[in-house]
Amino acid sequence: MKSESHLLTPNDVIIDIAKENPRVLFGASVHPYRKKKDLLAEMTRCVDNGAVLFKWIPSSQQINPWDDRCLPFYETLAEAKIPLLCHTGAELAVPRLTLMRKKFDDPRRLKKALNAGVRVIAAHCATPYFGALCRRTKIISST
Repeated sequence: MKSESHLLTPNDVIIDIAKENPRVLFGASVHPYRKKKDLLAEMTRCVDNGAVLFKWIPSSQQINPWDDRCLPFYETLAEAKIPLLCHTGAELAVPRLTLMRKKFDDPRRLKKALNAGVRVIAAHCATPYFGALCRRTKIISST
């Protein structure tokens, strides 16, 4: 959803790569704030093309996982038994449009998805902030 994101890799690109290479699994991304008809059509198209999961980076895509607009998305995932891989915690790979949106990466905001029956993968949930990780690695490697 271009109006809510600053970085876009269309699902069609990943579908084509996955079709060409059997070692690649299709992880789809569909913005839950789309109009319901468009949302459901794109999710169905992704599932029909072999999506094994759907992925979000909430702070970068401007998605509040607690927002009720996500409910049709969650219901569709639960029914299809396809997990949501959601980045949580510190996200440094893809920049946020605003620091205010970092709150969207809080794993507690995924409770609605869990309550709707979605299998959730909370990526980076227990990962320390990279600065601490780098310092820890230096200490370990120097002893």
